[in-house]
Amino acid sequence: MTSLTATVWTDYVCPWAHAGRAHTAWLRTRGVRVDLRAFELHPETPVGGVPLEHGRRLDRLYDRLLPIADDLGVPFAKPPRTQNTRRALELLEVVRSHEPDHLAALDDALDHRYWVDGGAIDTHDDLAEVVTAIGLDPGLVDLAEHTGGELVDEAMGLAREAGVAGTPAWKVGELVIPGLQDASTFHRWLERLIARHPG
Repeated sequence: MTSLTATVWTDYVCPWAHAGRAHTAWLRTRGVRVDLRAFELHPETPVGGVPLEHGRRLDRLYDRLLPIADDLGVPFAKPPRTQNTRRALELLEVVRSHEPDHLAALDDALDHRYWVDGGAIDTHDDLAEVVTAIGLDPGLVDLAEHTGGELVDEAMGLAREAGVAGTPAWKVGELVIPGLQDASTFHRWLERLIARHPG
């Protein structure tokens, strides 16, 4: 066990953040407490998203990610379209504030729906379905629409203070790890830090 907490900034539209979930899962196995925070990577994505066939560069990026995700043991399927994730991130922050024991389940459900099932996470009804499936009150989606924006802005402000400019990013103690590092490097850095902070 360790006394360390990892703040992990994520956005569900980021394929590297999806693959980086393997690193976050590993941190949990080492006894590190995980605090998930929202980072809106592409606020310019229009409501309704952009079909994948309209983004050849993105399609090539997904092709690069496939073997990396496979090596990390992270299931991955190309989503049929990119989505604006602002609503999902607002919900993440509201659940973090009001139902923290369900935060990991919500995070898993949103990620799986987007990157494995190819489903939608960008409308009120989509998010209400996700929330209900993990046993939470769908009224949290309404709450997120009214109060989640400030919480996302707060999370983004903390990211900027930490020098984080994208996703995924981990801040463990004073160590900030930006971007998806290979597993051996990530584990080596964190094992040293964990050893200096026993629980």
